[in-house]
Amino acid sequence: MIKKLITALLASFGTLLLLWLVGWLWFATHIASIQPQALNEKTDAIIVLTGGKHRIDTGVELLKSKKAKSLFISGVHNDVKVEDLVQDRPVPCCITLGYEATDTVQNGSESAQWIKDNDIHSIRLVTSNYHMVRAGVIFKHHVPNIKIIMHPVETDNFQTWSRKFIETTFGEYNKTLATWVKLSLDQETSGP
Repeated sequence: MIKKLITALLASFGTLLLLWLVGWLWFATHIASIQPQALNEKTDAIIVLTGGKHRIDTGVELLKSKKAKSLFISGVHNDVKVEDLVQDRPVPCCITLGYEATDTVQNGSESAQWIKDNDIHSIRLVTSNYHMVRAGVIFKHHVPNIKIIMHPVETDNFQTWSRKFIETTFGEYNKTLATWVKLSLDQETSGP
């Protein structure tokens, strides 16, 4: 009896491990090929999540090229001002900084409040390519009724299947799974 139980547990563990590995391979392959969506389409706003190189520059360039009328940058350090972020360039109109968020889940809730306060119906979400899947899960949870166009930013020195790529996608895949489970459980417990 105990031998059968141990065999069943090992088989279950092996199956879960295989599913996890296949999921990670899909995730890493997706990250390697992810590109900005609908480049010619305009949205009500652009939302940039801080934390990665080129994210803010990309958001500012999208605003300057009139892809939206406003830009919200979530997760900015308290001491930072708009002028610090655009550096030597002229400050474009309509940039709002969010100072509350310290992680991606908080980026989602901070941005959701700004979206609600500003009557936004569509956004272009800007973050690093490896971070886009988790950010998308969080934003679809916080603002399920708006259109979200994903605009991933390529990460420097992030060659596909390099050590950095494998380590980053491994960690991000696990964070994405944990976030998805947590948000699913939160939704079930809060219920309709």
